[in-house]
Amino acid sequence: MSELWGMNRDPETRLDSEECVRLWDDPTTLRIAVTSRGSLLALQFHDDCGQSESLRLAPLSADEGREYPHMFIGRSDDGSAIMAAVYPDDELPGSTDTAEKSAEDSRRRPIGLREFGHLLSAQDCQSAWIGVALAAWHNREPFCSRCGHATELAQAGWVRTCPGCSALHFPRTDPAVITALRDGRDRIILAHNASWPEGRYSTIAGFVEAGESLQQAVVREVKEETNLDVVRMEFMDSQPWPFPRCLMVAMRSWVDEDDPHPLPDGKEITDILVLSRDEFEDKVLSGGMLLPAPVSVSWNLIHDWYGRDLSLLVSKVS
Repeated sequence: MSELWGMNRDPETRLDSEECVRLWDDPTTLRIAVTSRGSLLALQFHDDCGQSESLRLAPLSADEGREYPHMFIGRSDDGSAIMAAVYPDDELPGSTDTAEKSAEDSRRRPIGLREFGHLLSAQDCQSAWIGVALAAWHNREPFCSRCGHATELAQAGWVRTCPGCSALHFPRTDPAVITALRDGRDRIILAHNASWPEGRYSTIAGFVEAGESLQQAVVREVKEETNLDVVRMEFMDSQPWPFPRCLMVAMRSWVDEDDPHPLPDGKEITDILVLSRDEFEDKVLSGGMLLPAPVSVSWNLIHDWYGRDLSLLVSKVS
């Protein structure tokens, strides 16, 4: 699967409810389990030393999850279908306790997409993004915004219909910007949010407001959170972030100062660091700074600025 073009979502199949029922029982279909909070069921593989080496989405049997809503995710590289069962939060199935359980079944365990998504393959990760995003949308939007009637799942999870007024509701995505802010000496400016654990720092981020461009949102968020003025920016990447329904647009940005004095707003942002690469390394290695999860685009922004192996650096923290 090309990470640029993504998987084949096969929207035509969503419209065929009978085909989706058949596909759930098709032995070639990959059936996965998701929750609206971002939990998944995965298979864990270990290296020869017993260390966790990789994860892949655990396949459900056709009987597992049959009682829960089903969603059609798309097609794998070989053309087989991928479907998801939306489990209630905290009710994912684990490995069975029977003596007959297979080696594969014994590897099954629930994981969080935030914490472990970087260990999945590109195809598994995109399947997870889609499944969790749809599950979160269904969980948050059970009623019609036009008439207040309870809505119903349709088109294999991609639409909610209202029997009261016939309105169709589609998954929402809220755009947000996130930026690796640099000063005139190419140092990175990282912020600590008041709601985070002590020591966690990340890049500047915020939602795009009504009537606002992405560039304007970057300038405004940086000004609000650091009291610094952005003079230049460029697009780097984007990422779905279904917690609960964001599209993160990642930018590199710069302030026109060699020695900036950022001022946290004292409410959302309580501390700000301006770090050279050597200072950044020292801060991480000392255990004085926790970084974003490797699956996040914030990690990618920091890695892009750092220019060295960020995973290797973090692995050295005792």
